[in-house]
Amino acid sequence: MNKENLKKTSILFITLSLIYILYQSKYLFEIVPPIIANNKIFLFGDWTAIVSAIKCNNLGLNVYLENPCDPLKRIHVYGSIFLLLPTITKFKYFFFLIFPIVTIIIFLVSIIYYFKFENTKSIFLYFLCIFNPSTLLLLERFNFDLVIFLGLLFIVLINKNIINFIVLIILFSMKFWSIIFSSIFIFSKNENLKKNLIYVLFSLILFFILIYVEYENLKLINLKSAQITASKYFIFGINSLGTFVENNSLIITYGILFISILFIYNIEGGQFDIAINKIEEKEFKLLIISALTLVIMYFAFDNVYYREVFIIGCIPYFLKYQNLKYNRIFLNFLIARYIIFILARVFYKEFEIEWLYLIKNVLDLILISNLIILIFYFTKNYYKKIFQLV
Repeated sequence: MNKENLKKTSILFITLSLIYILYQSKYLFEIVPPIIANNKIFLFGDWTAIVSAIKCNNLGLNVYLENPCDPLKRIHVYGSIFLLLPTITKFKYFFFLIFPIVTIIIFLVSIIYYFKFENTKSIFLYFLCIFNPSTLLLLERFNFDLVIFLGLLFIVLINKNIINFIVLIILFSMKFWSIIFSSIFIFSKNENLKKNLIYVLFSLILFFILIYVEYENLKLINLKSAQITASKYFIFGINSLGTFVENNSLIITYGILFISILFIYNIEGGQFDIAINKIEEKEFKLLIISALTLVIMYFAFDNVYYREVFIIGCIPYFLKYQNLKYNRIFLNFLIARYIIFILARVFYKEFEIEWLYLIKNVLDLILISNLIILIFYFTKNYYKKIFQLV
């Protein structure tokens, strides 16, 4: 085993050990509010909701209307592809415990694979990525954003269009917004560009067919929107600041966003310019698709902050090119944001002090401003590439 593999294996071992200590000490549930029903903590609670929906669906109930099989009576809010699965009657220990744990380990191994641990900062940032409230909630609930993120890592790594196309269909059958990942097909050599754009077109056609088929279910989910809308301390979205600022919250929010975009655009001095010649690098693909996902979802929904997992997808590129001054600044910004986020949860839990959440929401706006500029540069350079081909 070479030095790099030994380092990554050690980091994985430390990560798993710390997660185990957090769980055994019950301090995990101080950071992450557990799902409790009948005085019982339900570990991997979001996965439990899916399995219970499968059970009730197979009993003939419309789980988009009611789901009495779930401990909290939560309706099914995912694609109906899950409902094609049989009810789990055997191997419950495997499906309710072993399967989530193995998937989480694969998730951690995948992140470690994409990260470059060249210095202490990169190791510190990795641990902040994992041991912050949003990622810990993702792991504790075993929310399916984890699986969707794994799907993104897979399609970025696999350079086979037909395989990626099949994986994409499965992903946006689970969560419709993952159609964003079809942008993977634009990352191609010049000679394959036209063919890949056809894959994008077919992905969009299948997506709209799926929306048509699922339309009635989507209407029922919308009626229970409170179930999928984040509460004040768990939101990642454009309205997050408004949960703390009562007056003129939209003006303040978009004011901060606009000023941040102008400020960042003027100080980055071209270092943020995304060179199109990197288009086949896996870190580059992961960066652009993760940035697209974060920006679109931030403006489209009041997401539970599970979705912040896609911030992790942006980091490998900046670690790889941290010799650039602006990239180092961005990495330092992410470290500061994660620390504020962790402190916000601790201060609120221990002292009911919530102003750190306000700072965290402002930092989210600055983060989104960075990603908007990044997407702008990528789009500009990508159009240049297309025009050169015409």
